[in-house]
Amino acid sequence: MKNLSLISFALYCAILLSSCGKDAATPDGDPSQIAFLNTCQDCGNVILTIDTGSTKAANYPYNSDAYKTMKSLNQTVKITDPTKVTKILEKSLNIADSANLTFALFNTKAAPELLVFEDILPVTIDTNKTYVRLINLMSDGQTVSVNVNGAAGNVISNLPAKIQTGFTALDPIAGSKLEYKVGTSTVINKVSHSFFQKGKIYTVYFVGSIAQPNTSIGKLGNGVFVNR
Repeated sequence: MKNLSLISFALYCAILLSSCGKDAATPDGDPSQIAFLNTCQDCGNVILTIDTGSTKAANYPYNSDAYKTMKSLNQTVKITDPTKVTKILEKSLNIADSANLTFALFNTKAAPELLVFEDILPVTIDTNKTYVRLINLMSDGQTVSVNVNGAAGNVISNLPAKIQTGFTALDPIAGSKLEYKVGTSTVINKVSHSFFQKGKIYTVYFVGSIAQPNTSIGKLGNGVFVNR
C-alpha cells in the first residue's frame, strides 16, 4: 500500500509539472486574429506593432488586406510612422483570447484614438448571400445611413460615429452600389457592390468630414476589408 501511495504521489507530481510546463509555454494565451484600419487621414502611412521586440511582432501596412495572427492577453500596441521613429500612439491592451478583432486608428495625428471592434463573424452563412458589416469612422462625429441602390429601404439608418453594425446578409445585385449619406443629406459617396461575392464576408468603413470634405483631414472616402 505504501508503494502504491508513493507511485500515486509521483504520478500526481508528473501531471502537475506537465501542466505547469504548458502554462509556461503559452503565457500570452491563445493567439487572436487582428485586422488594422488606418483612418487617420493626416497620419500618412503608418506601422502598427503588437508585442514590441518579440519575434512574433507583426508590422502592418497602411491597411490590412487580411487578418494576422497575434499574441493575446496583455500586450503593448504601438503605432508609428513607417521608419518606426515617430510614435503616433502607444497603448496597453488586454487582447481577448482566440478573438477576431479590428483595430482602427481614428481621428487626427494631433489627437489619435485607437478603436477596437470585435468581429463576430456569422457561424453559418447562406452561400447565395453576401455579408456586410458597416463601421462609421467619420471624423466629425456625423451619423451615417446606407442603402443599396436597386433595393428597397436602408441597410442602416443613422449609425453613430465609432460604432459598427453586425454582419448583415444582403442579396448581391449586379451593378449595384452601397450608397451612403450623412444624417438626412443626399447620397455623398458610393461603394461598388458588384464585386461583393456570394458566400463572402466584408467590412465597409466610412471616413472623412461632411463639414470639411476638401481638406486633408476631412476628405470623404471609404474602404473595404474582406473578413473571410
